Amino acid sequence: MSALMGGHGLPEPQIVFGSGQHLAMVRATVDVNGIPEFYDRAYPLIYSSLSRRGIAPSGAPIGISFSWPTETIDLGAAAPVSMAIEPDGEVTTFRIPSGPAAKVSFRGSYDQLPMIYSHIRAWLEHNGYSLGHMAWEQYVTEPRPNGNPDDNLTDVYWLVG
Repeated sequence: MSALMGGHGLPEPQIVFGSGQHLAMVRATVDVNGIPEFYDRAYPLIYSSLSRRGIAPSGAPIGISFSWPTETIDLGAAAPVSMAIEPDGEVTTFRIPSGPAAKVSFRGSYDQLPMIYSHIRAWLEHNGYSLGHMAWEQYVTEPRPNGNPDDNLTDVYWLVG
């Protein structure tokens, strides 16, 4: 079993305290089946916008959930930046708030991320925490087109309310 795994074969959430993070972001409400297409469209917009302005990302890409998915989800695709940016078309600025969040480091296919979110949500509720208004995932490793999806490392966070 991986060192990243916790009880019941799932990663054990930890409470971490973030200092806030500026992002360049594209946000949309999308059909849950259209999430990959949204990311495939949004990330090139973000990185092209940053490149044109001479701004380097300050970390790995992030996906933000502003709602619990039903048939649709309010979603953001983002890149961390060192300061707030001016809007550029669909690319806007956003800041992940500072404060506590539950965090899980997860190695595996992105198809398993809904299960990780459900696990974190249940863990927060079971341990008496209030659910925050957003959750996000940071893609620590860059997925390779012909790579093994089980090699993907993703940090998943859920803001504590």
